Amino acid sequence: MRRPRWIRWTMVLVLGACAPASQTPEGTVSRNETSPSPPAASSKDAVAGDPDRPCEALTRTECMRSTSCTLEHEAPRSQQYRCRPSREPCEVGFAQAGFWGSGTEGVTRSKQQQAECNARPGCGFVDGGCYCHCRGMGRTTVPDGDEAEDCDCECGGGPPPSCRAQP
Repeated sequence: MRRPRWIRWTMVLVLGACAPASQTPEGTVSRNETSPSPPAASSKDAVAGDPDRPCEALTRTECMRSTSCTLEHEAPRSQQYRCRPSREPCEVGFAQAGFWGSGTEGVTRSKQQQAECNARPGCGFVDGGCYCHCRGMGRTTVPDGDEAEDCDCECGGGPPPSCRAQP
């Protein structure tokens, strides 16, 4: 029997909060770079098919799939986000969408990506808090499109998971 989407995503979010992830809800995201010293960030996006698009021109989903852009929460308890170029050394080379996953394979990949983040000197995985990837559950200067899943979340308006510099 197939569970309703909101139950499946609640389970994904709960599992993702308990374990690192490397899979987006729609598909796998993998890193090409595993070195502790990633390449310098640029203002261009690494989304396949259009490497010349600036981060500011990406939707939330495209930004989360990029390895050279980072989705940032603008204010607590808001649904406003901005997509900006990733900063060295913690953000570059990671697709934020890869920090969560579902199923055995997705959770395994997510744990691997979180461990890779934590292995970088001065960096650590930050789970975020109540981020919802579903269409319409946040906004940047570019509205969500069909690439964002039409689903429901238990909560939303929080920061997305990421690899960040530790104090």
